[in-house]
Amino acid sequence: MSEPLSSACRIDSRLQGWSTLVAGQESRRQGMSTIVLVDSQPVLRDGVRALIVRAGHQVVGEADNGQDALTLCRELRPDVVVLELAIPRLGGLDVLRRLRAAMAEVRLLVFSSQESEVYAGRALQAGADAFVSKGEPATEVEKALAAVLRGRSYFPRGATQLPKPGGEEQDARAELERLSGRELTVLEMLGRGLSNKEISEQLSLSYKTISTYKMRLHQKLNVSSDIQLLQVAQALGLVAADAGAVAALDPELEQELHLLRAVLDASPNPMFVRDTEGHLLLCNQPFLKRAGKSFDELRGGGFAQAHWLSPAVRQQAAQRFQEAVLRQEPITEEISVEGAPMAGTYFAWCVPHRSPDGRLVAMIGGMLSLAERDRQLAQMRSAQYEANYRNHLKTNLLLKVGRDFRQHLTGLRSSLAGASQGIGATGPRHELERAWEQVETMMLSVQRLDELLDLAHHAPERVSEAHELGPLTESILRPFYGTLETAGIGLDLGPGLNSLKRVWIDAGHYRQLLEGLLETVRESPGPDQVRLHLSNWRYLTGLLRLRIEVSPWIPAESFEELDEHALWARARVQRMLIAFQGETQWLEGDRGEGLLRLEFDLPLVV
Repeated sequence: MSEPLSSACRIDSRLQGWSTLVAGQESRRQGMSTIVLVDSQPVLRDGVRALIVRAGHQVVGEADNGQDALTLCRELRPDVVVLELAIPRLGGLDVLRRLRAAMAEVRLLVFSSQESEVYAGRALQAGADAFVSKGEPATEVEKALAAVLRGRSYFPRGATQLPKPGGEEQDARAELERLSGRELTVLEMLGRGLSNKEISEQLSLSYKTISTYKMRLHQKLNVSSDIQLLQVAQALGLVAADAGAVAALDPELEQELHLLRAVLDASPNPMFVRDTEGHLLLCNQPFLKRAGKSFDELRGGGFAQAHWLSPAVRQQAAQRFQEAVLRQEPITEEISVEGAPMAGTYFAWCVPHRSPDGRLVAMIGGMLSLAERDRQLAQMRSAQYEANYRNHLKTNLLLKVGRDFRQHLTGLRSSLAGASQGIGATGPRHELERAWEQVETMMLSVQRLDELLDLAHHAPERVSEAHELGPLTESILRPFYGTLETAGIGLDLGPGLNSLKRVWIDAGHYRQLLEGLLETVRESPGPDQVRLHLSNWRYLTGLLRLRIEVSPWIPAESFEELDEHALWARARVQRMLIAFQGETQWLEGDRGEGLLRLEFDLPLVV
């Protein structure tokens, strides 16, 4: 039973099942050869397919990884397999060995971006019939294809010969000849920046096995660290073309970048290298994953192209970067990223990198996610607010019980006083006196409770409660709907209130703030529509930042246009902003009207 194929593995429906065999036989009767293409790049497969069709042959299947290639070849039994060595899920050399062992009759043509001086001989040993470098003209592929179909081999000169001694590079290539095919595959993947875990997944081997291969590579190549191992892979051209090319640079800086590449690739966190102008020269895979872009899309871009940052943060980052370059000093900053795919808070850093002669040639930076720290801070902060709220409820309960008890005792004391006046000398005066003493004792206890809670001079304490901001805001705004409509004023709430989160907030202060904003705008001269937009997002240290934008808004220099009621409402807004420790910014709206933007932080309910 064959393995399931991934969506990237495409087979023409007419060639499945028996129709595949019939079509293949018909192609052979017509002198056409059946060919399977294996390459991870769709564009390259398109180009090779066009070349093969032009030569009068038929492409019956395509795969973008090693495992699907094996499945395809078992099902389709092609005449020729055109194969790239740098493919995922199973290395090209392994695919060659398995195909040769399973199908002795198939012709195997390697068309690869890997360096022919290193890999042509390896491909021959693994069972290939031909090797063509992607750096060669397209006519070489046509010649190789014609050769293998006639039963001949097609390899670069010297593919089967060991290099002659002479020079460090020749010595290094001689050392490579001592590596097994699997060791060479692991080295090439390490050179592309893959981790042990990623290599084990692609080669379907255990993590421990990959670690063993790395240890052997250290021994055979006479290196003492993974960084030196990566340098060997890069120096010998074992890195795939898209695995971290850098912009055209002067040789000295390019050499520095080759050394830095190993440092970046060894980091699990996003890291980058920028030149002194802020242009991106190098970055690692975690950075590309966070940015959601390829290196070719980001290479050479400045902070203006850092689309994952807000415009304000981009401008601030560019300014801080240039200051650090001028002063040749490091930067550390906490930043908040709002949009996908990098939403969250990060500790960002950047340090100068100097050449051996001491010149500043680049800045190395990175980001460390603070999501876990913020989550813990939000939990602790939420727990603290909840404890304060519970204490507030207990205090209020004691206050109510004390007042109710005092009221009952006061009534009882009055009743006893009246009863004692109406009893003669022969009545139950002793019992009344005893009851009076008990009441006085209880009143003394209530007085002590008052002193303990300081309820006699107790001022109502402002306390934050857990609220859904959307429903709370809706309840505050609802009374304004009718009055604004009667006055012919529309209310624009923007995208709506459903996106607002659950937070700890003083509802009374929040009500006064929103009411003050709407009353100020409503009393302004001649508004036909009030714009009130609310948005929120997670901010630094696990807080939620709430933004309120309201327009039209009269700037401070035009206060004389407001009546006494509007001035009072505006003063109330200022008092509430102080209570919330908010930030105020006056802007210009879409229609040229004044716009007030308020921002303040609220604790999330966890």
